[in-house]
Amino acid sequence: MIDAILINPKGFELINDQTLPFGLLYTASYAIKDFNIKIIDKRMDNSWETNLISYLKENPVLVGITCMTGPMILDGLNISKIVRENSKAKIVWGGIHPSLEPLKTLKNELIDMVIVGEGEITFHELLKTLKKDLPLDNVDGLVYKDKDGLMKENKPRKLIMNLDEIPRLPYHLIDMDKYVQTKGIGNGRRSITFFTSRGCPHKCIYCYN
Repeated sequence: MIDAILINPKGFELINDQTLPFGLLYTASYAIKDFNIKIIDKRMDNSWETNLISYLKENPVLVGITCMTGPMILDGLNISKIVRENSKAKIVWGGIHPSLEPLKTLKNELIDMVIVGEGEITFHELLKTLKKDLPLDNVDGLVYKDKDGLMKENKPRKLIMNLDEIPRLPYHLIDMDKYVQTKGIGNGRRSITFFTSRGCPHKCIYCYN
């Protein structure tokens, strides 16, 4: 049985974009110890829709979609429509755009919830809450529609101050060979991208921070 599906829509078309879906991997990092989670990266999976519909047949309680401002919004909505037509799973959006505009994002009928800011602990708590059919008002960092369709904002989630507390990323949820890069590397050596920090000390006016 699958408990949750995490999906990376397509955004701007980038040349040789083999960046790992870090947002989804981090989101799954806490919850994977308790739940069965599948990741779909639409950039790398030509059979993504077939796989998604197959996963939905196992009755997950939650489908999470990450989104940046731009083309990802429309693609994410198209994915949400497929989920809505094939499942009773709740649809939660996270990432930069929903964190910037949670209430505006939640106005769309295809979206049930928004995780604001860092999603690792919020996603884990949300899954536990949904599986036990408990009220959502105790899940920090969540904006959601209640049973009457009214939008509710829970208190913000505190930032993870010590990144060493985050569990090892569940790389087994993706096909790592699809993300290995060799171009531009001496002697054809294999490489992948990774994060060593989080946040930024600058305050550029065009940045989402």
